[in-house]
Amino acid sequence: MKKVFIFCSIIALGLFASCSNDENTEESENALIGSWQLVAEYDNDEPYELTACELEQTIVFKADNSYQYISYSPTDDEGSECAVDDYSTIGDWSITSKGKMMISDEYIEIEVNYTVSGDTFTMSYTDSYDGEEYTVKSVYTKI
Repeated sequence: MKKVFIFCSIIALGLFASCSNDENTEESENALIGSWQLVAEYDNDEPYELTACELEQTIVFKADNSYQYISYSPTDDEGSECAVDDYSTIGDWSITSKGKMMISDEYIEIEVNYTVSGDTFTMSYTDSYDGEEYTVKSVYTKI
């Protein structure tokens, strides 16, 4: 009888734990929904100086797990006028585990680390180029 009680307790604990994770995932997804504008970017923890057009870059996460990335480039030599450019794309996103999400479109599929704290969304990933590893971190604010 004691073994049956312990077994049932373990099953019940597992059910409660799985429900809690589902709620956490749902909370994380709800926190991401909306439009986010780039405010800072870092390359290996070094700030990257962003142009006025780069500071207009926006990611829109939708409740149907699609996203739209809107990129801007200057339309004049001074960089004072910006327009949506060819790097803009649409794709899909999903939370893969706590603090990790998959972003994919016709060009990429990448798992990134992310956090949402109030009106700030941060994502980062590590990649390599010419045998050197680097970490890119992008910080967005909700608009």
